[in-house]
Amino acid sequence: MKRKSKKQNEIFSEVINSLQKQIKKLGKLSPMLHKKEKELNEFQKTLDNHVDDRTSAERIVHRQLKREMARRKELEQEVEDALEYANGIINTVRDPLIVLDVDLKVVSASPSFYQIFKVKAEDTVKQHIYELGNHQWDIPKLRELLENILPHVTSFDNFEVEHNFPHIGMRTMLLNARKINSKDDRQKQLILLAIEDITKRKEAEEKLKTMAGHDELTGCANFRSIMEILEKELARSKRYQKEFAIIMLDIDHFKRINDDYGHLAGNDVLVFFANVLKNSVRNVDVVGRYGGDEFIIILTESDSQHTSGILERIRNNLSQAKITSPHIKNTQKFTLKSSAGIATFPHDAKDVKELILFADKALLQAK
Repeated sequence: MKRKSKKQNEIFSEVINSLQKQIKKLGKLSPMLHKKEKELNEFQKTLDNHVDDRTSAERIVHRQLKREMARRKELEQEVEDALEYANGIINTVRDPLIVLDVDLKVVSASPSFYQIFKVKAEDTVKQHIYELGNHQWDIPKLRELLENILPHVTSFDNFEVEHNFPHIGMRTMLLNARKINSKDDRQKQLILLAIEDITKRKEAEEKLKTMAGHDELTGCANFRSIMEILEKELARSKRYQKEFAIIMLDIDHFKRINDDYGHLAGNDVLVFFANVLKNSVRNVDVVGRYGGDEFIIILTESDSQHTSGILERIRNNLSQAKITSPHIKNTQKFTLKSSAGIATFPHDAKDVKELILFADKALLQAK
């Protein structure tokens, strides 16, 4: 019994010793575990902070993107409003206006452009300007403006172009061009081309000019125009040592026509006589009404022989022509005769005044 108890005690001692050894080992591991635990705790804190920082950064980026998107939307709305405003202006402009891109293709055009030039929007927008209306805008002067002048300037005003359009006929236009450049992208450059139709204005100007230099009744050159032409012809003849001549004519017994038939009949006779004179001379010659029933013909590069031939033609035409006038009864029996005087430069006179005096004297002698 005692031997058995001793054996048990030995076993217990070994177990206790083993446990003590394990305890010692655990005692040594405990600080290490404590340190590792501390390190894990620090790492967890760092990780948590990193996640918080990342979440905060994401929030900041999100807010910035939101602001940028809002600003972009505002800018898009501003651009849309600006385009709407610009189109509103284009649509209310009276003169034709066309907008081109950098490749000279049509971006838009005003209603007046379509109306005046008889084209449709679907045949115009995105088309090259030279191809519009079956190439009716392929105008040399327009090419000069768009290709040679405008690239070197930002604008150009009052560039006059004359062109015969198939549907609307001959037109005189003033072109005004403006370049709108993009600072960031040249491809966004636009060209505003305003087209002012000045055809009627030019016609009115020509009419006024004609009226200023022509006799209202007969359409011949008036006294002032005659004197200007004579001075120019005299200078030219002196410079090139050429001859020229004048014929001064009047209607025989014109006063009697006015007295017998009235002044309206007299006016018809003056118009008739002027037409006979104009149909008897060359295109380079000038027929003018000097005053009353007196007319002057200026014959360029004409000597006395040629001038006499012209005068003979006038007399023949006058004798063959028949006047028509509601103020003259029995015009078949109405005959018209004329007297004339000739003066040539430089043989008969050295200046305009002498030339007229010489022709006038010759006219009086012919009566």
